[in-house]
Amino acid sequence: MRRRRQREGQSGRRADGRADRARPDHRCTGRDPWGNKGVYEGLITIDKDGRVQSLLAKEWTISPEGLTYMFELQPNVKFHNGTPFDASIVKFSLDRARAANSANAQEQFFEPIDSIETPDPLTAAIRLKHPTGLFTYWPA
Repeated sequence: MRRRRQREGQSGRRADGRADRARPDHRCTGRDPWGNKGVYEGLITIDKDGRVQSLLAKEWTISPEGLTYMFELQPNVKFHNGTPFDASIVKFSLDRARAANSANAQEQFFEPIDSIETPDPLTAAIRLKHPTGLFTYWPA
């Protein structure tokens, strides 16, 4: 069997060329583009009946034109090491996942995002380039 060699600058790949599953922005399986449930949590989730429910976002609103999603985040959430979760983490994670040099196999889910603003530590505003009716399902 011939092994693929790691290409120069191909971050997030193991020597055998497969995605490094320890990195949430390099997930490449199923309908789970924003994290691995049980290890990584999203802003929202889909319940067993297919309804969008709160997770790290306490609540959210969608602007009338469908271009701006305002997520109010759960307060007092911390990572396993005690680092607080806030809107800057949301912005960093989404910017990293949608970056031109990202190895994220689910990049199509991030294409509609135009910008991410953090007006305060518990609010993330995601502005889309165009209305996308399924946008709330993608971060779930």
